Amino acid sequence: MVVGFLLVAVLQQQPPAASGVRMEVSPAQAELQVGQTLQMSARVLDAKGAVVPGARIIWFGGGDGSVDSTGVVRGGFRGYVNVVAMAVVPGSGRVSEQVRVRVTPAPAAKLDLAVTSLKLAVGSRYSLTGTPKSVNDDIRYDPITYASSAPTVVSVTPDGRLQALRAGSATITGAAGSATARVTVDVVAATPASVTLSPATTSVRTGDVVRYTATVKDRAGRVIEGLTPRWSVAAVGLTAASRSGAGCRSRNGGPRSGPTRTGSVSTTAPSQIGSTRST
Repeated sequence: MVVGFLLVAVLQQQPPAASGVRMEVSPAQAELQVGQTLQMSARVLDAKGAVVPGARIIWFGGGDGSVDSTGVVRGGFRGYVNVVAMAVVPGSGRVSEQVRVRVTPAPAAKLDLAVTSLKLAVGSRYSLTGTPKSVNDDIRYDPITYASSAPTVVSVTPDGRLQALRAGSATITGAAGSATARVTVDVVAATPASVTLSPATTSVRTGDVVRYTATVKDRAGRVIEGLTPRWSVAAVGLTAASRSGAGCRSRNGGPRSGPTRTGSVSTTAPSQIGSTRST
């Protein structure tokens, strides 16, 4: 490696090649995945386009990968590798050319779904989301498709919108490339009649986080345990609530409401947002 750096330093001391002499690097545009390799090639051409004999080509570069002395590029991380080919043309001087090789994530090796289990009442709807990742944990953007093991219990569209149809259990499988993940869904026959949020009202300051809990009851007033509610925020003064019911406040003041829905019933919890605490 030291010898290579010294050789490059010596070549850089040489004057530029005569007008019309140029280097051609192939491929001029390239893309490879993390962990893959690509063999580059180069040649020196004179003003007439003929190959100049006797030109020794030196390869170097760096960035989100590596370039060895033979022109082999290896993708290390998502991003770009700058590849430089340099040569001294006998009687003409120094000539060089640089290209950029794009490094993309490796294929999807795992799929992280936002939930792994759900408990829903008959008639409930829910939208599944997930993030495909490579073996190196690079985020990928492959489309995720979903399928149900028991479509008469829980139906699901290819893009993850599911509906609980009748009491029972089903497994929803998401797939992105060769990566898969599963969500178990239990559907109960109980019909939600009311949802109560706790705390019912809050007064917070910018940046505070409040965790809500939802209590669902049927028409007889009995608590329906374990149902998965859908949380949302009805104003720009709050960030979107998490799936667990936590909401984080933004800088805008004033009252805001955070609704939650289970089955066909919903409720809201107003929040008054104050200014940022001074330190």
